[in-house]
Amino acid sequence: MALRDLIHIIHIGDDFFEDKELLLRKMIIQSKWTVKQRYKTGYLAFPLTPNNTHYLDPLQKRVFKECFKIYGIPIDEGRTKSASYALVTNRLHNAYTWHTHEKSRYGYQPTFTVNESLHVFASSVYYYALPEGSGGIAFRRDGEEIELMPNEGDLIFFPSDMLHSPLGNTCTDWRVSININVVEK
Repeated sequence: MALRDLIHIIHIGDDFFEDKELLLRKMIIQSKWTVKQRYKTGYLAFPLTPNNTHYLDPLQKRVFKECFKIYGIPIDEGRTKSASYALVTNRLHNAYTWHTHEKSRYGYQPTFTVNESLHVFASSVYYYALPEGSGGIAFRRDGEEIELMPNEGDLIFFPSDMLHSPLGNTCTDWRVSININVVEK
């Protein structure tokens, strides 16, 4: 199967968010604190603080629905919600490194959201804010590599053991993606 056939892109828009601008401000503020706290580790991705997770409920419902349509696998919604995080970057705060979200032949990418006891079968990325020049995403498998430039409001699904990397952000505006690793029931 070709690499592109393993990647599913769905435009779901953003009209289901109650207050998109408020959540954007909250994620940018939390990102700035995360960078200060984790600057030595290099992690720029972070789980939303508990008082902000309810803002993602409408998105997660869409992810569950679309994921089941694609894969037909029952989803553990609670564990999937706990395996969600945000990545907020601009040209000064970039995060691009090849990684996976599950044990694989490439090794295990340890993160604070995924652990060995969970069976993450799919990963997803929702593009919440995507200003011009903020970069796309690259995928690699079996010597094949592709780069995609999603649109704001796009949701991308791919196997959790697939190597991927956000591409560099060259603009001063904030690129915000929400990453949800889907856990099998």
